[in-house]
Amino acid sequence: MKPNVNADPAELAKFSALAHRWWDPTSEFKPLHDINPLRLEFIAQRCGGFEGKEALDVGCGGGILAEAMARARARVTGIDLSEGMLADGRGIAAERARVGAASYPPNFKIGDAMNPPLEPASVDVVANRNVIWTLLDPQAAFGNWIKLLRPGGRVLAVHHWRMRAGSTYSDALRSALLEKSALGPGLTRNDPQFTEVLVDWLAEAGFADVRTTDLVEVDGFEAEQGSDHLGWLALTAVKQLR
Repeated sequence: MKPNVNADPAELAKFSALAHRWWDPTSEFKPLHDINPLRLEFIAQRCGGFEGKEALDVGCGGGILAEAMARARARVTGIDLSEGMLADGRGIAAERARVGAASYPPNFKIGDAMNPPLEPASVDVVANRNVIWTLLDPQAAFGNWIKLLRPGGRVLAVHHWRMRAGSTYSDALRSALLEKSALGPGLTRNDPQFTEVLVDWLAEAGFADVRTTDLVEVDGFEAEQGSDHLGWLALTAVKQLR
């Protein structure tokens, strides 16, 4: 049976404990801050800018992408299952609003990326960063996301073609994410074909103009930092106009 909630208690506890370092640009999360402008630029180009748009950041963590979209004048809701991460995001948003650095602070709330707690046809953009490969049932998530989008709305997801479910993840999560039956016979999230499956599932959910784009500039930045975590791509799709 496929899961109803995309959560593992050990992972939630781990990321809640890390929350206080999420916005520290000198911490282990420094690469997320450094690389975020490149990702944001790509997402903004694909959705025609953020001005006046309602955006949802699913699996937002501490809100690095959500806060950046808000600074670009989107009205952003960020959802995550880690209350610690959300609290950190709320603190940053409140501080930036206090000093006048944000016209539209993000609204952060508890929610499952696979089934976000929003009204149908209420957003123009569903965005995420490094989330797609963590979804235990991506096919179900896509079916839920398309319901949230207004006609002409877009899914914009940035992720790595190869999941790295290494020792930093709990045994339960590694087992769930690497379970071959989750994607098809002989296929796991560690295979390049994973993206091809995602493209098919987005189309089956009713999305049009489903594309993958290699993020060459992001890979270049990673290489300059001495990282071998290359192969970044963006997955985009549009809800058709009726």
